[in-house]
Amino acid sequence: MYQPNSGSYAVAFRERVLEDVRAVEFPDKPSRLSACFVLPSLSDALKYRDHPERRASLIYEVEFISEPPVIHFGDWTMSLPEGDSAYFDGMSKFAQEYWSGKSIGRPEILAPVPIRILRCMDDGFLNLPGLEADIES
Repeated sequence: MYQPNSGSYAVAFRERVLEDVRAVEFPDKPSRLSACFVLPSLSDALKYRDHPERRASLIYEVEFISEPPVIHFGDWTMSLPEGDSAYFDGMSKFAQEYWSGKSIGRPEILAPVPIRILRCMDDGFLNLPGLEADIES
C-alpha cells in the first residue's frame, strides 16, 4: 500500500498527475500507487534522506522477494516543488520527463513486488537479530 510522505494537497496533486501521465503515455510502466520505492545504492539513499525537501529518517538495506516483472528508473527530484505556481503549472511536463527516464540525476527504482528488509543501515540504530520484515507493495 502506498502512503504519501505527508498529507498535503501538493503531494496528492503530484501523485495524481504522475499517475494520469503514466496511464496515458507510459502504460507499461509500474504505477507509483502499487509499487515499492527503492534507491540503487547507500550513497543515493543518503542523498535522498539528507535532501531538505524530504522527511525520510532511516535507511534500510532491502531485496526484492521475487523478480519484478517490470521496473522503472526515475529521478526523484523531478517531483519536488520548485515554487507554488511553477510546481503546479509544470507538473505535467515533469511527469513526462520522470516517466521517460531520459534524464536521471537522482535515481529511484519503482518495482511492483514486495521487498524484504535485511537491516537498518543508519549509524546508531540497533540491529536486532530476527528483525527482518517483508513489505508488500
